[in-house]
Amino acid sequence: FDPMDKPRFSKTLRGVTCNLGETAVLECETEGSPVPSVTWLLDNQKLEKSARLETSSVGQKHSLTIKEACPDDGGLYTVVALNSKGQASCSAPLNLKLSLLGLPKEDSRPTTPGGTVLPHAPVFKVKLNKETQLLEGTSVRFELVVRGNPEPEVKFLKDGNVLKLDDRVRVVYESKEVFELILDHVVAKDAGTYTIIATNVEGEDKTVGNLSVVKHKDVFKGLELEEVEREPTPRPKTPKFRWFKNGEYFEANERFQVIFNEEEDSLALMFQHVTPEDAGLYTCVASTSSGSKIACSAELTVQGTVSNPSNIQVPR
Repeated sequence: FDPMDKPRFSKTLRGVTCNLGETAVLECETEGSPVPSVTWLLDNQKLEKSARLETSSVGQKHSLTIKEACPDDGGLYTVVALNSKGQASCSAPLNLKLSLLGLPKEDSRPTTPGGTVLPHAPVFKVKLNKETQLLEGTSVRFELVVRGNPEPEVKFLKDGNVLKLDDRVRVVYESKEVFELILDHVVAKDAGTYTIIATNVEGEDKTVGNLSVVKHKDVFKGLELEEVEREPTPRPKTPKFRWFKNGEYFEANERFQVIFNEEEDSLALMFQHVTPEDAGLYTCVASTSSGSKIACSAELTVQGTVSNPSNIQVPR
């Protein structure tokens, strides 16, 4: 009888969605003897140390806490569990939502003055990532959120054909609006284009994501039972942005909000309660850690009475 056992997960990572600036927590539980050590990856790269990131392992319960989430934190998180008998991994995405900092969160569903939800076409509030690279053998859970009235019918396709669901590839509904697409023990044939379509009498919406599968050996180089000191491969960083008005540095305050939109690859400077003094030439300067810089400008003209928020879209 061999009391030693290779790692496995009694509780896998689950997808998490949070607003920029909030705290996100990813959790999992392992089994195995000897007790496995765990390593955290982000987009299949060893997670870089940061004052905002806190990992915890109590027995075989493991967690990653991400404080003040920023755009660079979004992506696919993977936990690799290792002991002398083998290895296992599980993955889940962290989705970051755009929000107007300092403003109350609003429900985007159309309602009557009395609060009754009006009929409307489906809208995916949490979507598949456009590109996801999975480790062969890992288990992954994609959280999705779709809203519609009446309740939409949801279809799952892979490479244009109906996705075959079984014990390994399945969909779990947490509510009428929230569900997970789960793939256990990912294999090479799971690679492809996944399309999820939500339809009701008012219309339809869809989300599309491409999945690729890589072998463990391509990712686990340098991940041994004992920590190997080496520099992690850096992930591309989001450029830093600075705003100028009429050539002078301009800092956003309570009336001005800078909003990222990663899907459209853009950001916006939004004005609340525009005044004539806000008119002028606004310039956005984007710079990278290597020293490269680009800039673009737009003129804001204020005419008459302005009651609705205005924004300047600046391509990234």
